[in-house]
Amino acid sequence: MKTRRLIRTAAKFGFNAVCLRRIVIAQVLLGGVFCELAGASPVGYVDSPGVNYYKTDFGTGSQTLVNATPITDPLGHIAISPDGNFLYVAGGSFLGRIDTRSGEYANVGRIGDSLGGGQIMNIAFGNDGSLYGVTLNNAELFRINAATGKGTSLGYHASRPPYNVQGFAVMGNKAFVLRNYGLSAVDLGDGTVQDLGDLANAYYGRTLDIAVGPGGVLYAWNGFSFYDVDLQAMRLHEVQQLQLPHTGWFFTLTPEPATLSLLCLGGLLLFRRRPCR
Repeated sequence: MKTRRLIRTAAKFGFNAVCLRRIVIAQVLLGGVFCELAGASPVGYVDSPGVNYYKTDFGTGSQTLVNATPITDPLGHIAISPDGNFLYVAGGSFLGRIDTRSGEYANVGRIGDSLGGGQIMNIAFGNDGSLYGVTLNNAELFRINAATGKGTSLGYHASRPPYNVQGFAVMGNKAFVLRNYGLSAVDLGDGTVQDLGDLANAYYGRTLDIAVGPGGVLYAWNGFSFYDVDLQAMRLHEVQQLQLPHTGWFFTLTPEPATLSLLCLGGLLLFRRRPCR
């Protein structure tokens, strides 16, 4: 029925209905599929907890084990590389990575050797492709060499006391740090810290992690509920409750695949005036 209405509507504007039926219908239907994919729910990774890592669809709750063997180091904090090929995992003073295609795990290096004894609390990739980390004790920001694990201090802190860092995400030129349900934003260029306030309806008693998802939306996860973060109202909007069989509260989201939104336009571009051959 939808296809018939589509044909009739196109014919009103002078398009050849027979041509559409013969040539375009299948392509238009495919275009619709691509449109649906472009609007799909965010996909990312969760820890379970710090030993195994699962690729997770935050809309359906489906999960796939990523690492081929359990990781013995007490890791947990995770960040997906911009190309989606490597899942970086950090805990305390260690950095490792999992090849998301083969499941192979490799130690990268000791972050703690360059932090003056500090511990990395969370990690995230920025828009510039750099890996960033924030320390547990004083929320100091570091840029981390993803090939060696060596951290270089940016020379400023991502929030003010009390720290108690939980979530960490980088969006544009700002790093967002969640601590005690209060959110801060720090300018990666000059270190200016903006206290955004407390998340008004955060579920107290559950630890939150944050990550940037498709379209530059900031999301939060507490191991039970998946939220988007309203930075204007400073509230959490629940997207989905998920009873995942494997999860901790650390998570990361995959970058938005730019090609899907372009393919979505493909069905519309096929409607052009041309004779049937």
